[in-house]
Amino acid sequence: MSQGTIQLREKGVLTLPVNLRRKYSLRAGDVFSLIELGEGAFVLSPKSSKLAALGDKVSELLQEQGVTIDDVLLVLQEEREQYYREHYLDG
Repeated sequence: MSQGTIQLREKGVLTLPVNLRRKYSLRAGDVFSLIELGEGAFVLSPKSSKLAALGDKVSELLQEQGVTIDDVLLVLQEEREQYYREHYLDG
């Protein structure tokens, strides 16, 4: 278990030690859950975004299938063109 010191700065800003930020791949803007243990003790736990987790899963699946971002963008462009033809040109 790591130990260290964190200073509470103006406006409630906490700075985590760089070794923890690197170890857990934490970045500015990350959100944390706060669990109060009582007696002045609490735990901060990184709260992962469901959207980010789903994006990671989609990325994994695309990689497994050998699909590139260019493939995805091409299909999206084709779908947009087809939608435009069906809804604006044929009507």
